[in-house]
Amino acid sequence: MISHSTGAVLARRRALWVAATAAAVLVPLLAGCSATTTAAASCAAPTVEVSTPRVHAGDSVTLTGEYFFKECLDTGQGARPNGATNIALTLAPSDDPSASLDLLAVDADDDGRLSTEVTIPADAPIGEAQLRVGEDTSVAVEIVAD
Repeated sequence: MISHSTGAVLARRRALWVAATAAAVLVPLLAGCSATTTAAASCAAPTVEVSTPRVHAGDSVTLTGEYFFKECLDTGQGARPNGATNIALTLAPSDDPSASLDLLAVDADDDGRLSTEVTIPADAPIGEAQLRVGEDTSVAVEIVAD
C-alpha cells in the first residue's frame, strides 16, 4: 500500500518529468522563432509582369512589379521599408545571356511597386529573352520581327 506522502512524492516526480520532457521538446522548436532569425529569409521576393510576353523589336511593353524594397523589415522594427531606387532593367537574349542590353533604371514607390513603359530596342535579337529587373528578378518575353 502506498502512503499519502509517497503518493505525493510520486505525483511530484511525474509532474517534474512531464515538465522536463515538454521543455526538451519545445525549446528547440521555439528557438526557430527567435529574434535572431535572419529577416531576409522570410521577406517576399520581388515579382514582375509584362503587359504582353510577345513584342516586336522597337515596340514598348508595360512592366509592373511589386515587393521592390531597399531593406527587409519583417521582424518588428516598427519602421516602414523604403521602395528600392535605381533598379536596372536589362534585356538578355535567352541564347546568350551575356549579351544583355541596358535599357533604363526605375524607382519603386513607397509601397515597393513599380510600373514603367519599356521600349525594346529596334536592334534587339529576335527570339526568346529575359527582361531583368534588378539582379534576381526577370520575366520572359519573345521578341518577334516586324
